[in-house]
Amino acid sequence: METSLEEMEASLKYLISKHNIDDKSTKLNIKENKTGKLLSVKLPDIPLPQFSGKYEEFGNFKSQFISLIEENDGLSNTQKLYYLKSSLTGKAKLIKTTDDTYKSLLKALEDRYEKKRAVVGSQILSLINLEKLNYESAEDLRKLLDTVKKNLRMLKTLEYDRNNLSDVLIVNLILQKLDKETRKQFEITLKSKEVPDLDNFLTFLENRSLVLEYVNKNVPSKSFSKDQLYQKGFSSSDKQKTKYHHYAKPNKSFVVGREDKMKQCLLCI
Repeated sequence: METSLEEMEASLKYLISKHNIDDKSTKLNIKENKTGKLLSVKLPDIPLPQFSGKYEEFGNFKSQFISLIEENDGLSNTQKLYYLKSSLTGKAKLIKTTDDTYKSLLKALEDRYEKKRAVVGSQILSLINLEKLNYESAEDLRKLLDTVKKNLRMLKTLEYDRNNLSDVLIVNLILQKLDKETRKQFEITLKSKEVPDLDNFLTFLENRSLVLEYVNKNVPSKSFSKDQLYQKGFSSSDKQKTKYHHYAKPNKSFVVGREDKMKQCLLCI
């Protein structure tokens, strides 16, 4: 009896262990199949980053190029040099080196464009020279917002964080660039004499652009009355020619000119 119990216990342990192995094998096969499917999906080619010679764009260009090209062990230095030259446009393309190698060209670009002072200066000038909005426009307001956020983000990466003084200056710079109606609507939202908060101000402008976009999409097309359509269809010279039209007799075409050169008025046909 004890022997049969031991055999049954051994058999159960064997079946349980086999089940666990089969279960792990199944999970492994599923994982491999999923991985195979992911690898079999053809992703679109990643285009080379482009650099035209703007100081504020060099940092982003360099990090992308290093990730895609420099850290690729399957490329030779000659290939890396080719790709680097292909990525340069505008003023950046004019930079040359004496030995014409990948390392020397990248070093020349770093020496030219990795100038913190120049990058910070370009961001500040971009904020000062924001384009003036002369009328309500969702598109123009969105462009202004994008420019401001881009400049603030770049200054932050250069370790120039915002503070109370910079926020006040930026708010007032932007206010000078807004159209009258948008500035009026913002002033209405202020319920105290406190200085406006920059984040709240930017949120207001974001919401304002959405409202303008929605309103413009739902404005009905302009309609004209019959008199307006009549006037719209004739030029000033045509109006001058037909100003005597009310003298026409009933049921007869009005004639213009001498009797020997009779012409029918086109309005009476």
